[in-house]
Amino acid sequence: MQMDQKSVFEQMPFPHFIINQKYQILSSSHSAKHSFSETTSFIDLVQSSQWNIFEEFLNANHQNHYGELKMVNNECNILSFQVYKVAQADGTFHLFCIPIETYSAEVSDLLDTVEGKISDLNNEIEVNKYIFDQKLAKMKDAAILSEHLATIGQLAAGIAHEIRNPLTTVKGFIQLIQPYLVDIGKEDYAIIALEEIDRANEIIYEFLNSAKPKVHKKQIIPLEKLVKDIMMLYESEAILRNIDIEWNSKGETASLFIDAKQVKQVLVNLIKNAIEAITENQSNEKGKICINTEAIEDKAVIWIEDNGIGMKKETVDNLFVPFYSTKVEGTGLGLTVCKNIIEEHGGNIIVSSTLGLGTSFRIELPIYKKANQNSNGDI
Repeated sequence: MQMDQKSVFEQMPFPHFIINQKYQILSSSHSAKHSFSETTSFIDLVQSSQWNIFEEFLNANHQNHYGELKMVNNECNILSFQVYKVAQADGTFHLFCIPIETYSAEVSDLLDTVEGKISDLNNEIEVNKYIFDQKLAKMKDAAILSEHLATIGQLAAGIAHEIRNPLTTVKGFIQLIQPYLVDIGKEDYAIIALEEIDRANEIIYEFLNSAKPKVHKKQIIPLEKLVKDIMMLYESEAILRNIDIEWNSKGETASLFIDAKQVKQVLVNLIKNAIEAITENQSNEKGKICINTEAIEDKAVIWIEDNGIGMKKETVDNLFVPFYSTKVEGTGLGLTVCKNIIEEHGGNIIVSSTLGLGTSFRIELPIYKKANQNSNGDI
């Protein structure tokens, strides 16, 4: 261990000495031997006018650990050193002699380093402040949205009770008089009235489903079956509208633990929107809807892509905001409900669209794993 310490002191980049109480040099660094002429007494290296200062410095109590000292090098030049003293238990002293010019340069470098660190810290604080402000804005938006949805729930409950029952009564009377309207050639009036009543009921239904708590009836269902059921549902309509619906499955099959009725509602809504977007597109290209499914790690991913009219960035950004709709007869609640359903199942829904080229929805849902079952086999 002593040899290692000696080696370290010898390699010091500045003069280092070990002396005893009689100022005799017991050891010195390579730098000291290079800078000063060989001598057995440290006092010989100190400028004569500084002898008393050095003696007082060396023999002073341990509170004075450093001082400035003028020393004569081997070229007989007088140099100033910042001398640090470390007293040892055996009565010897370590003297670390740092040239004043070097010391100033090191202090300057240290200040530059500190200044750089402070500058980096300030930049980091600014970045973190920007991120914090963004998150705070999102939290405010979420709070407003939450309050908005709560208000929707209250409105929906009142509307449902006040309007649904009278509409049911009116619909019943129209159905009763419909045969008479047929006889007088006014059947179209009855059809239009019934369609408008159904539309009003649909609006009320969407109001209710946009905010009220859901009672999930979850079950294990293969992803493949879920998509097949939707494909069969829209197969006829796609043929009538000259639209190709394709389904591509990648990788291993996966099962989901979901409320199948609600998740099907999401897929139906998205495919219905895709058909409408293709119908609005003026392109001569044949309409096409692609459904791609894939198991990625612990998630089942469903892509629904169309070559319809697409959407502007503003529309995409506001797509899941309640009451936002670009449709003349749209309520702006359909996709809000879809997003809520997917998120309540622990999933996520992402949309990307290019105006004139088409739209893609990516739905992510957790894959069901048997490890989730307890010893009784319950979920």
